[in-house]
Amino acid sequence: AFVAYFVLPEIESMINEFGIVLPFVAEASLKASGFVSNQGLWLGVSCVALALVGRLFAGIRIVRLALYQVPLFGQLWSWISLAEFFRQWALLLDRGIQLSLALKLVANGQRDPILSDASRKLADEVEHGTLLSDVVQDHLPRDLASMIRWGEERQSLAETLDATGQMYKARAEAHALYLRTLFPALLFLIVILLVTLLTMGLFLPLMSLLNELGNT
Repeated sequence: AFVAYFVLPEIESMINEFGIVLPFVAEASLKASGFVSNQGLWLGVSCVALALVGRLFAGIRIVRLALYQVPLFGQLWSWISLAEFFRQWALLLDRGIQLSLALKLVANGQRDPILSDASRKLADEVEHGTLLSDVVQDHLPRDLASMIRWGEERQSLAETLDATGQMYKARAEAHALYLRTLFPALLFLIVILLVTLLTMGLFLPLMSLLNELGNT
């Protein structure tokens, strides 16, 4: 912030005062570093404000769908939601609650509106006599149909759902470990890039200015 508001404007005013034409690299570095320093905070605030406005006007479902598309983190949030969903569902069935009622209860307790809607639709179809394994691929990940069918055939649906929840939990934990390994390296690269950009924006124009003054 100090560089953006005090140092860079002084360098720019001196360059303009002497009418010095900077090399392309120096001029680009000066403008880029000024933009990052001045607008970086506002860009962050704008992203947060956009997320809040989206939640208020577009609905939680749209926001959740957008979050699931975020690179690296979207898949993690999806797996965490699925793990919670299946483990709640398995717990209710293990307590002897009827399948359709268990789906409705899970829907009411879900923080994820997408899974909540899917659970309600599955409950409606099961109440009309449709086998869960025949419709689950229409509302949940398609690769689950064979697992659900296996559980139905062996009268062990609760155990199958619990195992499915454990599977998604394991995926989420493995992905979180991967992100914990990757994130420090990414953060380091970003910091190095920003420092390099600010340094070039500060010193390249200054060096060009000193060279021009030395030649006059």
